[in-house]
Amino acid sequence: MAQTVDRLVCMMRVVRVVNAADQPLSGARVAIVRGTVPMPEIGLQAGPDGVLRLNLPDGIFTLRAFAPTGNENGETTVSGGDTGPDILIRVRTSNEDPGRRH
Repeated sequence: MAQTVDRLVCMMRVVRVVNAADQPLSGARVAIVRGTVPMPEIGLQAGPDGVLRLNLPDGIFTLRAFAPTGNENGETTVSGGDTGPDILIRVRTSNEDPGRRH
């Protein structure tokens, strides 16, 4: 579904936040930390199923997820402007090996 935000056509994307064991992370917070276009949506919260919906225009964006406990985080870079597959962000504890991220 397309939506216009500040004259940009945005497409709805589904974001799934999971922990290192691929379990949904209820209440995780997701922020857009970098993007090729300014975005008004920041600081979104995932529902009990670890899912949230985000409108993204054409561009490249880095999303960062934070676990409700604050000791886990993860990020991914995505292309906006199309419907594409669901966006998966896997969070990990700060002492996990970053090479284990997918």
